[in-house]
Amino acid sequence: LANTVNIAADLASMAAALRLIVPVDQTIGVVAFALVISLTELYIPYHRYSRVLRWLCVSLFSYLVVLFVVNVAWSDVASSLFIPHIRFERKQIAALIAIFGTTISPYLFFWQTAEEVEELKDGGNMRKPTVDQLSAMRGDVVAGMSSGVVAMFAIMVTAAATIGKNDRVVGV
Repeated sequence: LANTVNIAADLASMAAALRLIVPVDQTIGVVAFALVISLTELYIPYHRYSRVLRWLCVSLFSYLVVLFVVNVAWSDVASSLFIPHIRFERKQIAALIAIFGTTISPYLFFWQTAEEVEELKDGGNMRKPTVDQLSAMRGDVVAGMSSGVVAMFAIMVTAAATIGKNDRVVGV
Protein backbone atom coordinates (compact mmCIF):
# COMPACT_ATOMS: atom_id res chain seq x y z
CA LEU A 1 0.00 0.00 0.00
CA ALA A 2 2.81 2.42 0.91
CA ASN A 3 4.62 1.72 -2.35
CA THR A 4 1.45 2.26 -4.37
CA VAL A 5 0.76 5.57 -2.64
CA ASN A 6 4.39 6.68 -3.19
CA ILE A 7 4.23 5.82 -6.88
CA ALA A 8 0.88 7.61 -7.22
CA ALA A 9 2.34 10.68 -5.51
CA ASP A 10 5.36 10.59 -7.82
CA LEU A 11 3.16 10.39 -10.92
CA ALA A 12 0.92 13.18 -9.63
CA SER A 13 3.90 15.44 -8.93
CA MET A 14 5.35 14.81 -12.40
CA ALA A 15 1.97 15.67 -13.93
CA ALA A 16 1.80 18.83 -11.80
CA ALA A 17 5.27 19.84 -13.00
CA LEU A 18 4.19 19.21 -16.58
CA ARG A 19 1.19 21.52 -16.03
CA LEU A 20 3.63 24.34 -15.23
CA ILE A 21 4.94 24.05 -18.79
CA VAL A 22 1.96 22.76 -20.79
CA PRO A 23 -1.70 23.40 -19.90
CA VAL A 24 -2.83 19.78 -19.67
CA ASP A 25 -5.33 18.17 -17.33
CA GLN A 26 -3.73 16.58 -14.23
CA THR A 27 -5.37 13.20 -14.88
CA ILE A 28 -4.15 13.11 -18.47
CA GLY A 29 -0.62 13.90 -17.26
CA VAL A 30 -0.69 11.12 -14.66
CA VAL A 31 -1.98 8.55 -17.17
CA ALA A 32 0.52 9.68 -19.83
CA PHE A 33 3.48 9.43 -17.45
CA ALA A 34 2.32 6.02 -16.18
CA LEU A 35 1.98 4.70 -19.73
CA VAL A 36 5.29 6.09 -20.96
CA ILE A 37 7.18 4.75 -17.95
CA SER A 38 5.48 1.34 -18.10
CA LEU A 39 6.08 0.93 -21.84
CA THR A 40 9.67 2.08 -21.46
CA GLU A 41 10.32 -0.50 -18.76
CA LEU A 42 8.70 -3.24 -20.83
CA TYR A 43 10.28 -2.56 -24.22
CA ILE A 44 13.72 -1.05 -23.61
CA PRO A 45 16.45 -3.43 -22.40
CA TYR A 46 17.33 -2.89 -18.77
CA HIS A 47 21.00 -1.97 -19.32
CA ARG A 48 19.98 0.86 -21.71
CA TYR A 49 17.07 2.06 -19.57
CA SER A 50 19.17 2.21 -16.39
CA ARG A 51 21.74 4.45 -18.11
CA VAL A 52 19.01 6.95 -19.02
CA LEU A 53 17.69 6.92 -15.45
CA ARG A 54 21.16 7.55 -14.06
CA TRP A 55 21.56 10.63 -16.25
CA LEU A 56 18.13 11.86 -15.20
CA CYS A 57 19.34 11.76 -11.59
CA VAL A 58 21.66 14.64 -12.47
CA SER A 59 18.55 16.84 -12.42
CA LEU A 60 18.56 16.48 -8.62
CA PHE A 61 21.42 18.98 -8.54
CA SER A 62 18.91 21.66 -9.55
CA TYR A 63 17.54 21.50 -5.99
CA LEU A 64 20.96 22.51 -4.68
CA VAL A 65 21.25 25.32 -7.22
CA VAL A 66 17.88 26.72 -6.12
CA LEU A 67 19.18 26.95 -2.54
CA PHE A 68 21.63 29.61 -3.68
CA VAL A 69 19.09 31.49 -5.81
CA VAL A 70 16.38 32.03 -3.20
CA ASN A 71 16.87 34.18 -0.13
CA VAL A 72 17.51 31.65 2.65
CA ALA A 73 17.93 32.71 6.27
CA TRP A 74 20.87 30.39 6.91
CA SER A 75 21.10 31.29 10.59
CA ASP A 76 17.50 30.07 11.05
CA VAL A 77 18.30 26.91 9.09
CA ALA A 78 21.38 26.19 11.21
CA SER A 79 19.64 26.81 14.53
CA SER A 80 16.62 24.75 13.47
CA LEU A 81 18.83 21.95 12.20
CA PHE A 82 20.74 21.58 15.45
CA ILE A 83 17.99 22.63 17.87
CA PRO A 84 14.72 21.43 16.37
CA HIS A 85 11.47 22.89 17.66
CA ILE A 86 9.14 19.94 17.73
CA ARG A 87 5.53 20.48 18.70
CA PHE A 88 3.43 17.37 18.91
CA GLU A 89 0.66 18.80 16.82
CA ARG A 90 -1.22 17.04 14.07
CA LYS A 91 0.45 18.93 11.19
CA GLN A 92 3.99 18.35 12.47
CA ILE A 93 3.38 14.65 13.13
CA ALA A 94 1.95 14.28 9.60
CA ALA A 95 5.00 16.07 8.17
CA LEU A 96 7.40 13.79 10.09
CA ILE A 97 5.56 10.69 8.87
CA ALA A 98 5.71 12.01 5.29
CA ILE A 99 9.43 12.74 5.56
CA PHE A 100 10.32 9.35 7.00
CA GLY A 101 7.92 7.56 4.67
CA THR A 102 9.43 9.04 1.53
CA THR A 103 13.09 9.01 2.51
CA ILE A 104 13.21 5.44 3.76
CA SER A 105 10.53 4.06 1.50
CA PRO A 106 10.70 0.27 1.27
CA TYR A 107 10.33 0.27 -2.48
CA LEU A 108 13.57 2.28 -2.81
CA PHE A 109 15.47 -0.52 -1.09
CA PHE A 110 13.63 -3.14 -3.16
CA TRP A 111 14.42 -1.22 -6.37
CA GLN A 112 18.10 -0.89 -5.45
CA THR A 113 18.36 -4.62 -4.75
CA ALA A 114 16.57 -5.51 -7.97
CA GLU A 115 18.91 -3.26 -9.96
CA GLU A 116 21.99 -4.88 -8.44
CA VAL A 117 20.63 -8.36 -9.23
CA GLU A 118 19.88 -7.34 -12.84
CA GLU A 119 23.48 -6.18 -13.26
CA LEU A 120 24.76 -9.56 -12.06
CA LYS A 121 22.71 -11.54 -14.58
CA ASP A 122 24.74 -12.97 -17.40
CA GLY A 123 22.56 -14.41 -20.15
CA GLY A 124 19.86 -15.42 -17.66
CA ASN A 125 22.34 -16.96 -15.19
CA MET A 126 23.39 -15.30 -11.95
CA ARG A 127 27.07 -14.63 -11.46
CA LYS A 128 28.52 -14.61 -7.97
CA PRO A 129 29.54 -11.01 -7.16
CA THR A 130 33.20 -10.28 -6.58
CA VAL A 131 34.49 -8.37 -3.56
CA ASP A 132 35.05 -5.33 -5.80
CA GLN A 133 31.47 -5.52 -7.09
CA LEU A 134 30.09 -5.75 -3.54
CA SER A 135 32.19 -2.75 -2.56
CA ALA A 136 30.92 -0.81 -5.59
CA MET A 137 27.33 -1.77 -4.69
CA ARG A 138 27.87 -0.49 -1.16
CA GLY A 139 29.20 2.78 -2.57
CA ASP A 140 26.21 3.06 -4.91
CA VAL A 141 23.78 2.62 -2.03
CA VAL A 142 25.57 5.16 0.19
CA ALA A 143 25.81 7.69 -2.67
CA GLY A 144 22.20 7.16 -3.69
CA MET A 145 20.75 7.43 -0.21
CA SER A 146 22.98 10.40 0.66
CA SER A 147 22.02 12.30 -2.48
CA GLY A 148 18.36 11.62 -1.68
CA VAL A 149 18.75 13.11 1.79
CA VAL A 150 20.64 16.13 0.43
CA ALA A 151 17.93 16.71 -2.19
CA MET A 152 15.24 16.38 0.51
CA PHE A 153 17.07 18.93 2.67
CA ALA A 154 17.36 21.34 -0.25
CA ILE A 155 13.65 20.98 -1.07
CA MET A 156 12.62 21.54 2.54
CA VAL A 157 14.83 24.62 3.00
CA THR A 158 13.74 26.09 -0.33
CA ALA A 159 10.06 25.48 0.47
CA ALA A 160 10.46 27.05 3.91
CA ALA A 161 12.26 30.07 2.45
CA THR A 162 9.68 30.63 -0.29
CA ILE A 163 6.30 29.12 0.57
CA GLY A 164 6.72 29.63 4.31
CA LYS A 165 8.59 32.95 4.16
CA ASN A 166 6.13 34.62 6.54
CA ASP A 167 6.83 31.94 9.13
CA ARG A 168 10.03 30.62 10.68
CA VAL A 169 12.06 28.20 8.58
CA VAL A 170 10.86 25.32 10.73
CA GLY A 171 7.21 26.32 10.56
CA VAL A 172 5.28 23.34 9.23
